[in-house]
Amino acid sequence: YATDGTARTLRSAGLEVDDVRKVNDPGDGPSVVDLIRRGRCNLIVNTPDGGPEPRSDGYLIREAALTARVPCITTIAAATAAVHAIANARVETALSLQERIDVETRARAS
Repeated sequence: YATDGTARTLRSAGLEVDDVRKVNDPGDGPSVVDLIRRGRCNLIVNTPDGGPEPRSDGYLIREAALTARVPCITTIAAATAAVHAIANARVETALSLQERIDVETRARAS
């Protein structure tokens, strides 16, 4: 999900996005805060853009994220770091200590 400006940016980067309205935007459908409260979001990136209502929208978004225990990133630098971390995350199989030693030994021998 993304609000208007963010949705445009993400789409221009080739990502699929479902539009959601800001808290103070008129219109039908749930707001971003409604989705957070319903458990539909598992990570929030909220960087106010300096528009007329960024603090009240941002405050309500962060409050909903905190209440719902959803991680909330509030700066572009932190969002960039999170994107890199997620992109480079690997899933490792749990190994016994001896298996781990064997893997490390083979890696050093290569």
